[in-house]
Formats: sequence, C-alpha cells, structure tokens
Amino acid sequence: KSFGFGVFGIADAGGKAKVDQQYDELIVKNGNDYYKLDITNTQTPVSVVDETEYTTKSLIYAMDEGVGNTGLEVNALAVVEVPIAYGHAFGTDYGDLYVGGALKFMKGITYSTFYNFASDEDVFEHIDESKKESSTFGLDLGLAYNPAFDQDLTLALVGKNLNAPAFDKTTGGEFELK
Repeated sequence: KSFGFGVFGIADAGGKAKVDQQYDELIVKNGNDYYKLDITNTQTPVSVVDETEYTTKSLIYAMDEGVGNTGLEVNALAVVEVPIAYGHAFGTDYGDLYVGGALKFMKGITYSTFYNFASDEDVFEHIDESKKESSTFGLDLGLAYNPAFDQDLTLALVGKNLNAPAFDKTTGGEFELK
C-alpha cells in the first residue's frame, strides 16, 4: 500500500543501409577497364562491361559519386519517463503476492536523417535539424510472488508500455514502443 515516483531515461539508435535499386550491381573500375561480378554465373563470374553500365548500375559508383539514394538511414529515440506508481502486497499461507502499476508521463525526441556515403559531412552533423519532440502517457503493470517455502526466491512478471505509447517521427508516422 504505497506510492512511488521516479525519473528514468532511455535511448535507442539504429542505422540501416539503403541501396538504390538502380545501382545494385557489383561493377568495379580498374584503370580504364570495368569488371562486373556475377556470383550466380558459375561459368564466368567476372565479365568485362563498359563505362555506361558502370555509371548507371554500379553500387560502388553510386557510393563514391553520391548518385541515387544509396546511404545510411539513421533513426533514434530518446525518452524521459516520469512514473507515478502504486504497489500493494497480499500475504497468503503460500507466500506473498505483490501487485503494482505505474502511470507515466513520457517525453520523447525522435531523430531521423539520411547520410549519403559520398558526403564529406559527419553522419550526425545535421541531427539537431532532424529532431521532433512529442509527449504521451504510458502504462506499466507488475506482479511478483515470493513463495513461503523460500524467502530468497521471487518470481516476477512486468509489462511495460502496455498501451503502446507512440512518438511522432520527423519523417511522418510514429515510433511506437511495444
């Protein structure tokens, strides 16, 4: 039968490579010659191609020259939670049962940016320009059991963000916590 409150912070970031489907072949330049690697062709996995094929289909060309939409997509979420929690203990002949929950205010900042591999800029150089702040509420519930036969053993189950709170993305849509 007690209340509690706190302040917590979490952050998550990730990046994924984006490859323009027009530039999806492994074609390399060696001097004035261009070589295409085709691992599906077991007879001749390397063939000679021309400069036009290199500049219109090569992944390496796209990465070096910054053409197409080939690069790194970076997304991040930082959340500050301020929960107000309540817990209650129930004593039984078989052990103690604890039930609790928390309603929390959540302030989130999402970041999203695209980094072209040919760029001289740092991947995080424009991160402040690509952030968006939003707020929501979250719900956590918990259950714990401490059996009478072993006071050192506690079995617990916690469900966080049961209402799937979401934060607005800079690119539209939402970043949902499941």
